[in-house]
Amino acid sequence: MIRHIEKQDLEQAEKLLLEVKEGLSAHQWNRDYPSKAVLQSDLATRSLFGWFEAERLFAMVTLTEELTGTVKHFNWQEAKSPVFIKRVMTSPLKRGQGLACELLQFAEDEARKAQYDALCSVTGVNNRAMLHLFDKEGFKKVAKGSIRERYPYHEFFAFQKEIGRRK
Repeated sequence: MIRHIEKQDLEQAEKLLLEVKEGLSAHQWNRDYPSKAVLQSDLATRSLFGWFEAERLFAMVTLTEELTGTVKHFNWQEAKSPVFIKRVMTSPLKRGQGLACELLQFAEDEARKAQYDALCSVTGVNNRAMLHLFDKEGFKKVAKGSIRERYPYHEFFAFQKEIGRRK
């Protein structure tokens, strides 16, 4: 089941973040990002969603309309009302089981309900898992850019999926 992550879930969210980051090498995330403070901010804005099984958190995603972080470095003019997908993560215990796909499909459903016209996201050019996921879920690569302050993983692709609005 996918639902908002609530205050009582924060400890699980922090644990999942650490678990996911431990297994990463040569990745756009680092020791300082994303952090506990980032999760707390997402929680405060009600933009953090999780995939739960028997009340245990196994995957999460941030959905926001805020133009912050890496997404602010790209031009999203084609999207009149975008929602941004950030920080998709799945527990190593559940990788390869389609949870990230479910999170993106959930994001699309939520965006349609809220009258957004596009899903947008940014990922590192070497993040093969996300590149594959975006391709599989029908996202189009719309730009490539360099973000100097994100060195050494400073090359990013911007992805967008036009979703239209439910009538």
